[in-house]
Amino acid sequence: MAFSSPHLFEAVVGISTPPPARPTLLIGAGMSYSLVPLPNQLMAAIKPRQKEIEDSLGVKPCGLIDASDPQALYAWSGELFEQLKAFGLPESDAKRKIADVLRVTSDPCWSAKTKVPLRGTSSRHRVIARLVREKRWHSIWSLNWDVWLERALTSVGIENCRTRKNSAPALPHGWIRWYEPWVPSKIIQNTDQQTIVIYKPHGCVDSLLEGDGTFVLTQEELGRCLSGQPKLVEDEMKLCFTHHSLIASGWSASEPYLQEFFTELKPLRSAGTTLTVIDPKPNDQGHVKLCDAYDCVKTQAICQPEAVSFPNTDDVFLWLQTRHGLGCLQAISTGAQRIAITDWLDKFASPQTRESELGYMVDWFDNFLAVWLRICFNNGHQKFYTGLAIQVDAVPTHRRDEHIPWDDQNVERKDLAAALNFLHALHTDKAELPNFDLGFFPGALWDDVGRHLIVPVPAWKEGPAQSLAALKPLVESRHWANQGQIRKVSILGVAPEGAERATKDVQLNWTYELSRLMHFRSFAAVKNIAWLELNSWKDHL
Repeated sequence: MAFSSPHLFEAVVGISTPPPARPTLLIGAGMSYSLVPLPNQLMAAIKPRQKEIEDSLGVKPCGLIDASDPQALYAWSGELFEQLKAFGLPESDAKRKIADVLRVTSDPCWSAKTKVPLRGTSSRHRVIARLVREKRWHSIWSLNWDVWLERALTSVGIENCRTRKNSAPALPHGWIRWYEPWVPSKIIQNTDQQTIVIYKPHGCVDSLLEGDGTFVLTQEELGRCLSGQPKLVEDEMKLCFTHHSLIASGWSASEPYLQEFFTELKPLRSAGTTLTVIDPKPNDQGHVKLCDAYDCVKTQAICQPEAVSFPNTDDVFLWLQTRHGLGCLQAISTGAQRIAITDWLDKFASPQTRESELGYMVDWFDNFLAVWLRICFNNGHQKFYTGLAIQVDAVPTHRRDEHIPWDDQNVERKDLAAALNFLHALHTDKAELPNFDLGFFPGALWDDVGRHLIVPVPAWKEGPAQSLAALKPLVESRHWANQGQIRKVSILGVAPEGAERATKDVQLNWTYELSRLMHFRSFAAVKNIAWLELNSWKDHL
């Protein structure tokens, strides 16, 4: 992997980076790879049916489709568009007909309603969405018609700004709460600190299904989709690239109008703004022109993951998430734990395989930490404030991937301190512990050899409530489908270093809660669920 860009993780996950330096993320078709057809795949599917489709639309034969041409989609669509308009069809109706032919309006993959493993989205989209919640992006530009990114945002708790009036109680000002999708026919409505704008200059299937005519299909439209915008919109768009670094992922930079746009902004760009291109297939056309616009060479800007094998684009984003998580833990660490985290960050200078010394941490941050923070909040073991403490119902912990920001350091983070204590113990005792699977049951540890499920819970003295409600969506999901595999269940009490421990009664209540949620006959009796302490748990595995 050509991990030559020195800017990537500093720009995205540097926890001390001031907000003005947060990068703009631009994603292209490659980010939807395997989720929706790429342009050449669309054309390859259309090519055998080209005459049939053109006859059904009543148009004259168009030029033969060359599926290997990256511009074939726009060329063929442009011919159809002009002929349909010549018949007297309004532009919006003509575009809708072409969208129907391309199956953009009917194939559920474009509306992100098809299933993918685990949480209903890809790792890269999930991480991008979490980093939005963490306030790591200034804005996002998506050149894709699909709404996979928007669905990922919703899954972590960031709602479409249209729901603002009916939204849940107030959350801390440092949390991103809403996203605003923009297409060229709209005006940007929200520029507050709790809203992120998703720019979609090529249009969006959701907007199309709602009757919006923005659906960029022709070369001519590509050339003018950013022009003629109101000054407010124009200024906001330019700000994305003059005052903020650019991270481009899955984008070939082939659109001439965007190449010109970046070149025009070159004299206005602030000092210190950088370019990083994450792409398995960097090219000597668009990517070189993009580098020229940023006064850098490809070796400085290109981060080249593998197309399929490790590390692919998903691995790169999971690596970014891991580094960000370690940075958040480092901010609250002291003593031996701080020394350990500094060492881990040094070793995580590039993506780690599962087989590496620290490879398990990728899953720990992706599968464990988010669930852990929801459990702590749900049980009153972690407080956040907007003047008064925010109520539990302000954060829907029942949702499978609802995300509580890791980098909110405005309050004492006992939940993170406890997680750090657990991670430090996990790493220190690693040679004497089973090789835990952290993805079998996100939020828990699974020992496949011993068929032992270990559920960590907050075990420091705090409020009286005891509830595993944050685990409920996972308990009821496919992770329990093979419940016959489980031979042993334990609860692991986790607390910040030096914290006062929970009483025996509280420990017993946790055991009752887990027994009640599991509905396993063999574990209906609480005596069959063991309580483990972090300082001695390896003796009972």
